[in-house]
Amino acid sequence: MVRGEEFPGNGKKGGYLYCKIRCDGRVLYTRLCKDILNPEWNDRTTFYRKSPEKDIIIEVWHRGRVMDTFLGKCVIPMSESATYRGGNVNRRFGLTARGKKREKMEGYIWLKVLHTNDLNRV
Repeated sequence: MVRGEEFPGNGKKGGYLYCKIRCDGRVLYTRLCKDILNPEWNDRTTFYRKSPEKDIIIEVWHRGRVMDTFLGKCVIPMSESATYRGGNVNRRFGLTARGKKREKMEGYIWLKVLHTNDLNRV
């Protein structure tokens, strides 16, 4: 999880952003980031996966004083896992938010994704 860009302000002042990473039935959280328009997390997460064909879902949330607000999500398609074997390359994934009638684009997340069966590479 590297960074985000072009997130909508959503009228929010203050607060923090964080991400939920959903993989193989587990949920992990990034650290909180104070920049709500162009956050930089620079967090690293390693999953030892039982179902490598299942997609990974990343959700972006705004932590508010009273309640957290969902900003959007991106899906890391594991059907394209062969393209993630290089490892040390930043990739940009579109973030979609729930609209009233359909999903709409709401910024981007930059990730470094490595998919391997070789535990020595991790």
